[in-house]
Amino acid sequence: MSLAEFLSMLKMRPQMSALSYFWQPLPKSILSKTQAENLACYKRLYPHLTVPDLDQLARTGRGRGEIKEDKSMPTLTTNTRLFSREHARYLSAVEALACQGLPSTKDLAKAAGCRPLCIDTISDSQLYRMAGNSMSLRCVGAIEMAAMMCLIPISN
Repeated sequence: MSLAEFLSMLKMRPQMSALSYFWQPLPKSILSKTQAENLACYKRLYPHLTVPDLDQLARTGRGRGEIKEDKSMPTLTTNTRLFSREHARYLSAVEALACQGLPSTKDLAKAAGCRPLCIDTISDSQLYRMAGNSMSLRCVGAIEMAAMMCLIPISN
């Protein structure tokens, strides 16, 4: 692969929408009064967002959610609380780890050809924080690959 071909691959757009990451069959989330009011505010001020971040107050004008152009997943942060209107629930901690390309289930690990993460003893809030405090494996791989493409062979 040439450097030009490789760089063009880095410019590719995501193929999965943010809604695609809500794959676990989980019950609906019970929202507090404040969360329900924030969700209603999102519906009014940001009708295009199907996956709003309910940790950000919509009424402040700083609402966030999936990327408008292609509906892809936004950057996860340590305080992100993404809520799917379609599924009426928050993104789970395991789903958040999967967003980063981490093998958070046996099926994901099998697909990646590795062992699953050992997360049984870690609370959901800690897992969610870990997912938001990490860099996507795809980003790390792209950075490493770009760095390797810039290496100059040294002859003895």
